[in-house]
Amino acid sequence: MNVVCDNPIVQVVLSIPQSSFDVNAGSSFTIPASLTSNINSLQSYTLEFVAAGRWASTISQSITLNGLQSGTFYLYPYVDVNAPSGIHSGIINVKSGSNTIASKQFTVNVLGNAVTG
Repeated sequence: MNVVCDNPIVQVVLSIPQSSFDVNAGSSFTIPASLTSNINSLQSYTLEFVAAGRWASTISQSITLNGLQSGTFYLYPYVDVNAPSGIHSGIINVKSGSNTIASKQFTVNVLGNAVTG
């Protein structure tokens, strides 16, 4: 599952090892994202998780890759405790400045609430 995005300024390859995740409402899950920079100089990016809907909050982190370097980075989204059970979608974006240069969509199956009482 690779997405290659070419433009005159930045070239980056984004991959995630799976396209779906099972998670309980009220808990976090881990998204490993691998990035490879095809530019032969130091590059700074923002790795961003965005939920389609209100089932989880948007999170992001800044990353830097040396020229022609690859790295795996981890995002830890939190699924809202009141997120409805079922299939939801999300996206990982890689940004250079304000420009989205690569994206990867995935689904999250919210199984139920992690808190039982």
